[in-house]
Amino acid sequence: MAPDSELLAPPLVPVPFLQTLCLHPHLSPSVRLAWHRLEKSEGWAFCTFGSRLILVSWLYLFSILLPLYSGNTSTAWLILNRPPDLSTAVSNFRASFGKGWKEGGEREGGKWRSSLPGAVLAVTQSYSALQVNTGRTRVRAEPRPTNALSSLGLLHLAGRLMPRPHGQDHWPASYPECGSNAQSPINIQTDSVTFDPDLLPLQPHGYEQPGTEPLNLHNNGHTVQLSLPSTLYLEGLPRKYVAAQLHLHWGQKGTPWGSEHLINGKATAAELHIVHYDSESYESLSEAAQRPQGLAVLGILIEVGETKNPAYEHILSHLHEIKYKDQKTSMPPFNVRGLLPPLLAQYFRYNGSLTTPPCYQSVLWTVFHRRAQISTEQLEKLRETLFSTEEEPSEPLVQNYRAPQPLNQRMVFASFIQVGPSYTTGEMLSLGVGILVGCLCLLLAVYFIARKIRRKRLRNRKSVVFTSARATEA
Repeated sequence: MAPDSELLAPPLVPVPFLQTLCLHPHLSPSVRLAWHRLEKSEGWAFCTFGSRLILVSWLYLFSILLPLYSGNTSTAWLILNRPPDLSTAVSNFRASFGKGWKEGGEREGGKWRSSLPGAVLAVTQSYSALQVNTGRTRVRAEPRPTNALSSLGLLHLAGRLMPRPHGQDHWPASYPECGSNAQSPINIQTDSVTFDPDLLPLQPHGYEQPGTEPLNLHNNGHTVQLSLPSTLYLEGLPRKYVAAQLHLHWGQKGTPWGSEHLINGKATAAELHIVHYDSESYESLSEAAQRPQGLAVLGILIEVGETKNPAYEHILSHLHEIKYKDQKTSMPPFNVRGLLPPLLAQYFRYNGSLTTPPCYQSVLWTVFHRRAQISTEQLEKLRETLFSTEEEPSEPLVQNYRAPQPLNQRMVFASFIQVGPSYTTGEMLSLGVGILVGCLCLLLAVYFIARKIRRKRLRNRKSVVFTSARATEA
């Protein structure tokens, strides 16, 4: 939020709860990304799912059990108390988006439409609204009636989707392939994937014993990257793919997401990529990266568990040695197999790209259905240790994930048949409690109905006895 903006506090929905509510996995990442901006504001707001207003916490439970998502739109509302005056800064505000913004003659202030797909900025002087339409998700903010727009801070609500200088939206200008139609990562919708019986379980070779030579760990300013020896390779792919390197993607403190790939709209805390190249067809990684299916990348979604992961600790324990960009260190080899999830037979497969420039569309992606786990302490170490710059000035290396890209008619295949929505522990707990409450309500209903029937029968019986007695006396 902008430092001079305040949230008007209505009598419901505190931000700590709202964050939990609005981080519901059915929301688009662009909406979920917005709410960590509210953490430090200690204010209040409203959140709706599919145009249904959520007001109290117990409805979160029923948002899982009941069909609250009546449409494809999720809306987030903010109520601002003291928006900053932008009357003298609108021109600068518009100019910051370059030629992509076009003015439309609205009577109450004006409207600017972006030439970028799916982005609309509406500016009105009467109610000062900010609205960003992103296809499945609409992010909208409205302060109380005012003559100024509180937008500079709220622009961050668009998260990954709003254009930023040198941001992901500018990649195609310098790297045209980043704007092509087979980009990664993607949101994998399990109800739309196709089962492929020819997808065999992957068999990693050499992962348990990656030689005796030290491994090089490097902070390249974008991620932490570990070089791997070519003795590591995969079996179960169309050709022999040897390992080259692995790296990680993560978010920032205070947010529960950081992965690049989503499954049914759900992101995880981080994601590991193990990069291999086709050694049968190409001499090097750089050559293979520019050829169709020249690369094979394993995508491992990482979630937070209760205990430390020893394999990941091998990497994380050396991060303090490479805090700043371009720093390198050596570390002893370890069991790389421990970085993978326990079940390698269940995965999704599709053709995609590198998730960073130059975004070559040369990757045969394997995204595992099962997840690896690291502890909260390990996740915080990953988020808080590294910097994307030299020592002075230092810029934390966080949120190094790319936004999900359009599928564009590509096929996503699954190696297993039972492709259903996966639920988190919290959702399973909520589901269990909801079922328990439902059963209890049903039992109470049956009890009261039976009681009513029993009373009615008792009254009828007494009436019969009374009538019979009178007849006898007569």
